[in-house]
Amino acid sequence: MMRYLRMLLKSFIDFFRDGGLMLAGSMSFFTMMALVPFCLFLVTILGQFLGHNRDFYQFFVSRLISFFPRITSQITEEIKRIITYHGLGKYSLLLYGFLSYQLFSSIESAINVIFKIRVKRSMIVSFILSLFVVTMIVAVLFISFGAT
Repeated sequence: MMRYLRMLLKSFIDFFRDGGLMLAGSMSFFTMMALVPFCLFLVTILGQFLGHNRDFYQFFVSRLISFFPRITSQITEEIKRIITYHGLGKYSLLLYGFLSYQLFSSIESAINVIFKIRVKRSMIVSFILSLFVVTMIVAVLFISFGAT
């Protein structure tokens, strides 16, 4: 019993020594700031591959309305333009990907502080790793859409 209490106390002390509140605050801030660009990033990717398919658009809008029942027709029209307009898609894909990279950078920085990793990755390796994570998230979303 005393061993668990000592471990809990050490964890509590290490949390504040490592700046846990600042790390949690920065991660929550970047999560909120990266959520909209990340969602637009995913919509742009879906639009690039499936934007010509009218059934996909109807399915996507019905899912969106089921998640957010008070969604207006103006928002659905904007999403339709994002999905079906391919001219801006490549540039917006890069922009949204870059803006959502902040979240992964914040998480990586917090993990480096928590595990006391002194040698940091280069920005290119970190960017490729975050691109891989985003690709895996998109793949899981495609699989989940396909399963439903």
